Amino acid sequence: MSRDEALPVDLDCDSLENAQLKNADLEEADLYRANLKNANLQGACLKNANLEEADITGAKLLKSDMENTNLLGADLTNSDFTDADLHNANLENAILRRAELPGTNLREANSLNADFSYANLHGADLTRADMKQIEARRANFAFANLKNTNLESANLEDVNLSYANCKNANFKEANLTNAEPVGADLSFANLKQANLTHANLKNADLSNANLEGANLEGANLKGTNLDGANLKDARMINTKIS
Repeated sequence: MSRDEALPVDLDCDSLENAQLKNADLEEADLYRANLKNANLQGACLKNANLEEADITGAKLLKSDMENTNLLGADLTNSDFTDADLHNANLENAILRRAELPGTNLREANSLNADFSYANLHGADLTRADMKQIEARRANFAFANLKNTNLESANLEDVNLSYANCKNANFKEANLTNAEPVGADLSFANLKQANLTHANLKNADLSNANLEGANLEGANLKGTNLDGANLKDARMINTKIS
């Protein structure tokens, strides 16, 4: 069904498991608690749709348009959002474990308390997104744009942040234990009281960053730019600087 053949907004939400909805027009559809397990929604239009608490596990949403979509509390485990548009989407309390999100547009999206554990966000655009208190253990943020993103109190243990743009991002009290921000731009970032134990910050840019009270025990800071950085009360036992 093409976008020219719009589906009715009062869909039978119990009948959409494994549904073939490629390029379908579901703009503003009410899919509250819908069962969309393993559905094919590639290229579909879901702008302003309501998918609160929907089951979208294993679904294909590549290049779908989900701008302003409500995904509050939705289960998106193992779903594929490659190159999808989730600008300003609501992902609060959503589950995105092992989801594929490379190249996805998540600018200004609300992901408060969402679970991104093991998710792939390589090259995703998360500019100004609210990711406060997310769970993102072992997620891949390599080459992602996290400029001005709020990651306060986030669990980013073992994450890959290689060459990510984290300029002016907020990592206050975040857990970055064993994280890999190799070559990342963390200039002007707020890392106050962040846990960077054994983090690999080799060749990263931390110029003018706020590291007050941060735990850098065992961290690798070789080749790191710390010009103008605030390291007041930072813990630097066994930190590798040169």
